[in-house]
Amino acid sequence: MKLEPKVKIAFEKIAEGLSGVKDSNMALATIKVDARVIENELSEGRARNYTYFADEPEERGGTGKGPTPLEYFISGFAFCMLTIHSRIAALLELKIDSLEISVRARFDRRGLYLDGGFDPAFKEVIYELRVNSPEPERKIIEWTKMAEKRCPAYRTMFKAAKVSGKLLLNGKPLDI
Repeated sequence: MKLEPKVKIAFEKIAEGLSGVKDSNMALATIKVDARVIENELSEGRARNYTYFADEPEERGGTGKGPTPLEYFISGFAFCMLTIHSRIAALLELKIDSLEISVRARFDRRGLYLDGGFDPAFKEVIYELRVNSPEPERKIIEWTKMAEKRCPAYRTMFKAAKVSGKLLLNGKPLDI
């Protein structure tokens, strides 16, 4: 896994710019996404200069032309975790050979399909972070805890559902 110096430089520059900010409103970031229904359950999303599509599988009334909205939602969690881990690895100058994540999220489908007071919110989010690195275990555990603390998607999900993680360093499970 390649971590270029520009990642650390960008991180430090933004952190320096925020270090003197006293008013939390001045530190807020806004993420803007626009979306529209094209037909049935096929939707088009736009973020910055990117266009992407979400759809449901055919057995749920869609056309299967893209990942489902919830797959994008969970992918966002996964991508955010990987991005924050990468930034912090660059900041701490850690040698990371590879970094992968698998995420599973569970929810009660009755809340989606039935009337009756069932809550469709995610009940549980389980991730497995796989790291290959020559760094000592304690540094990898420290790094992972730091990333969990700083990742907006993790922190949001953590407040809404049970989140549990498993950390594997060079194939060996570590306690986090």
